[in-house]
Amino acid sequence: MTHSLKGQIQIQPPNLVVPIIVYSRQKMWLSLLLLLSISMTVTSKDDEMKEDHCDSNLEGVDIAKANMHFAVSLYKFISSKTARAPPNIFISPICIYTTLAMLGLGARSSTQLQILNTMSLNATQVNKTLKDDFKNFLTKLRTEQRDIEFRFSNWLFLEKSKTPETQYQQDLANYYNISIQSIDFREKQNAEQKINEKVSSRTDGKIEDLVSNLENQTVMVLLDYASFNAKWESSFTLQGTEHGHFKVNSEKTAQVQMMHRVGLYKTFKDHALNCAVVEVPYTDQLVLLLIVPKKGNLDELQNKLSVQLIDWYLSKARTR
Repeated sequence: MTHSLKGQIQIQPPNLVVPIIVYSRQKMWLSLLLLLSISMTVTSKDDEMKEDHCDSNLEGVDIAKANMHFAVSLYKFISSKTARAPPNIFISPICIYTTLAMLGLGARSSTQLQILNTMSLNATQVNKTLKDDFKNFLTKLRTEQRDIEFRFSNWLFLEKSKTPETQYQQDLANYYNISIQSIDFREKQNAEQKINEKVSSRTDGKIEDLVSNLENQTVMVLLDYASFNAKWESSFTLQGTEHGHFKVNSEKTAQVQMMHRVGLYKTFKDHALNCAVVEVPYTDQLVLLLIVPKKGNLDELQNKLSVQLIDWYLSKARTR
């Protein structure tokens, strides 16, 4: 996708690594709905998933803000050499965050504290946070954006010989609208087929053969998926779509379709981190935020990426 923007900003993802964030200008609880990194040349700092922006003792931080901190930390970890970063990263932090909340609801003692710490949530009000607050968060997320399609779901498949506590099953159903799926993991191929059929059916065939080669010791499988569809505020035209060279790596290129459009967009140049910021709006106050580092400057940007930095970019972006 190529955007030629007034104000001498040109975005060309085929030659860059671009952290991409979908957020809501009107409802910041939608921040980091999806976080995508398109990588043609993979270079990143050897960085573990630190808690620089993920403090579990943050007083009064709501779930939405905590999710933002979690999303940035997760992205920095996955994109690090420590995690053996893949060439392309596409994640929905909210889905992963909800899965962790489900686990936290059933965990106890130090395990629960570690999960809450990872989620940037205060451990002093566990029941309220993981039950009523999270239910309100999910309800808001699924209902307030009427002109976009954002569907996501979580599954918990449990070995049929294991019996979870009745209260835990009731809490999952009441607060997360999830029922535990009982399955016989001793018959691996049959278990894989059943799981894949459920996922394929729920996603209208868009996701198939998700699970394979389950280990013999498997007793539980946690899965989630997200489906996002929205309309651009200013549409790209068919006439503005043409084939271009997509740089897979330093040696290989591929012919792909690219979209072009000239228009006014909110942009900002961060001279300190040597990157450009561009907002491409959808309808209903939803925005695609692209953070584009200059070639060879990805390491520093990924190392400095934080919720505070993203908030600062949003406050500084101006229509040009």
